[in-house]
Amino acid sequence: MWFPLTFRVRYQETDRMAVVYHTNYINWFEWARTELIRACGYPYRLVEEQGLLLPVLEVGAQFKQPAVYDELVTVYTSVTACSSARLEFAYEVRRGEPEHSELQHSEPQGKELERPESEV
Repeated sequence: MWFPLTFRVRYQETDRMAVVYHTNYINWFEWARTELIRACGYPYRLVEEQGLLLPVLEVGAQFKQPAVYDELVTVYTSVTACSSARLEFAYEVRRGEPEHSELQHSEPQGKELERPESEV
């Protein structure tokens, strides 16, 4: 199941070419993960108050095409592994709004961000 978080790319997240600076995607992942946990009924603050911490141990991203200033994007988040000691998440960033703004997504909706042929 995928959880969608939709928003507009803000000016402060872009470089001089109006392209989202790469480190901002990691911030978006954090935001989306926090909202997924909140949607499940556990605000992250409550999770930490119960003594549970979710440190980021590994981050990776494959960039196909940049998001740009004022573009509507949706970050999809899914829990891919869960144990008593670890949670793993997957993320996808896509252009546009999801077809349904519910937690019950079976797969991301919207146009995939693709790299132009000249950058392959």
